[in-house]
Amino acid sequence: MRNFKTLTLIVLLIALLTGASFAESEAVPPTEQTNEMDVTEQTETPKYSLSIQTNLPEGLISQVTLQSANGSQMIELIPGTNYFVLPEGSYEIVYSAIEGYDIPEAQVVLLSQDTTLVTEYLAQELTNSESLDPETTEPAITNPETTEPAITDPETTEPAITDPETSEVAVSETESKESDQDKQEQKVTTTSVTESMIQPLAVGDTVNVQIIDIPYYDATTPAHIHVADASIGFGTGLWLNQGFGKFLDTATGMIGFCLNPFEAGPNGTNYPKDYFTKYTTAMRKEAEIIAVNGYYLGGINGYTDDQNFIFTQRRLWEILPVESPFTGDNARAVLRFATGDWSAPNPALDTIYQSWLGSLNQKIANYSVVPSFSGQAINLKVGQSITLTDTNGVLSQYRFGTTPAGITYTVSGNTITITATSTTTGNLEFVRNIQNYEGVGYITEKPGTDPATGLPYQDLGFFRDRDPAYGSITITATIPVGNVTLTKTQTGTTTQVAGATYAISTSNTMTNPISTGITNASGQISWTGLEVGTYYVKETQAPIGYVLDPSVYTVTVTDGQTTALNVQDRLIAGTPTITKIDISTEAPLPNTVIELY
Repeated sequence: MRNFKTLTLIVLLIALLTGASFAESEAVPPTEQTNEMDVTEQTETPKYSLSIQTNLPEGLISQVTLQSANGSQMIELIPGTNYFVLPEGSYEIVYSAIEGYDIPEAQVVLLSQDTTLVTEYLAQELTNSESLDPETTEPAITNPETTEPAITDPETTEPAITDPETSEVAVSETESKESDQDKQEQKVTTTSVTESMIQPLAVGDTVNVQIIDIPYYDATTPAHIHVADASIGFGTGLWLNQGFGKFLDTATGMIGFCLNPFEAGPNGTNYPKDYFTKYTTAMRKEAEIIAVNGYYLGGINGYTDDQNFIFTQRRLWEILPVESPFTGDNARAVLRFATGDWSAPNPALDTIYQSWLGSLNQKIANYSVVPSFSGQAINLKVGQSITLTDTNGVLSQYRFGTTPAGITYTVSGNTITITATSTTTGNLEFVRNIQNYEGVGYITEKPGTDPATGLPYQDLGFFRDRDPAYGSITITATIPVGNVTLTKTQTGTTTQVAGATYAISTSNTMTNPISTGITNASGQISWTGLEVGTYYVKETQAPIGYVLDPSVYTVTVTDGQTTALNVQDRLIAGTPTITKIDISTEAPLPNTVIELY
């Protein structure tokens, strides 16, 4: 923080020297109990930063394959420090060959916390058989009498000195100097929740900080505060007087927050950067959610920008462990707003803060709410649409990732209409839209002490949410189909006729039939899985004793339904001639009466 005024540190020092102990004269204000979201209950896989430092010469890029149980991905390493964010798990890092360099061996990393790797690319020493004549680019010719490598032209920029003891060319190594201006910029992009398992971080190993003071406007601007160690409280008179200031990262434009109210705020350039490695995942996540909701996304309605910043700053001090000048590491701070000259507490501002905090807690509770239809699996037919309504009322606060092929959607208010244009199976994913504050934040760490106050410089936190709330809908789109069942009987009866052959086609001329079938003992043929539409059916071969039916029948197939088609065949008609003969002589027998049934 800025504008430190220490009222009673001398009292503490005297007490420590004399061995006196401080007893509280009043109860230590209890830690506030709020209904903030318990971040440890989230089920999403934790994510951590992987920092890979390389000694590559400027301008050289190394390709690396990152393999895990979720698949593999090619990434590029540039000179200096490369930052990535990965889900928790085991990763094998395989380095691709670079001509002229010995590459690092493959590594397996179990990523369960923010991790830094240092890789070394060693320039290969050239032997005499690899030395090149700078004039011809042909292999340099050695002296057959001395078997020493030929000396290259000292005027050229090629290596000019050889080692007669080892017959190896001595290669001078030029130190690679890294410049922020020359680094390749890597930005956090999340067009889809599953677009990539790796999210590059903003490049840059250091931060340039510019402080923006928050002046004391009036009694409603909480620009002054008393800070005490929670284990001591205010009763002993031991506390610090603090003012407020915003800390601007001049490269990214982000506003940072102080992380320790007992230390001095830095202001300057080239401060080292860290990625919250000193905090647990739960602490980091809670701080991210407070900063994003309390300030970065516009804060709480009805409060000024300065009020939202100061109240967010106070809340961060209340939930993060700090280093106390009274009790040391892992202390907790207790705070109260003060009058403009720090001479007395300002309970009116504390009341305003508590009201703001209630609104923040409600906003945080809603922050994790996803649209009510998240997790649903829907089945559509091609050409069919479905409209889903978000009864949680948060759809407008989410953005959608990559749309699966074969799906289109439109969003209107709290409803989304999804249409299947072709067969597909995939997830339509959505993530809470927190603009540029999705990704990985960072901390500045300035060493040393502030000469004006004698206090160490504190860290500054620039927060982003690594894993904002997200959800998805699983969509399966199939072609609508139905069935046709043909039943054949003898004309004028219910007698089922077997052995009749029929064809089915999408053309009434019966060209290119899609299938044929023969009636079974029940006189039936079934065609299944036909796309919705109009079909034509015709008999192509009649059973023995039956007349071929020349008719072309039209049937309509509807989705999920079976269309029945009933057809008949008539027997072949004619005049029979019957002759009765004697069984022995085969002579005709007259006057025989024969009955036909």
